[in-house]
Amino acid sequence: MKARTHRSNSNCKPKPEMIKDLIDYLDVDVKASYMIGDPEVNLQAGLAAGLDSLMVSDHSELALKSFEDLISVANWIIGQDD
Repeated sequence: MKARTHRSNSNCKPKPEMIKDLIDYLDVDVKASYMIGDPEVNLQAGLAAGLDSLMVSDHSELALKSFEDLISVANWIIGQDD
């Protein structure tokens, strides 16, 4: 997990550089990974980095799927292996 610890501004999201750097550094399989976020700007960043995005606590047309909470997201992801 990596996070920006300063106030958000136009220089951060939805630019995907931090996500792409982590994808490369950790050798992440983007086809088997998701960006999980609550504001749409997180989904935009994930999509720009090539990840399917999942919305938490709200609904978004940008999201592959929307959920009420992180437990629901985790249960859905675990169920995808079935």
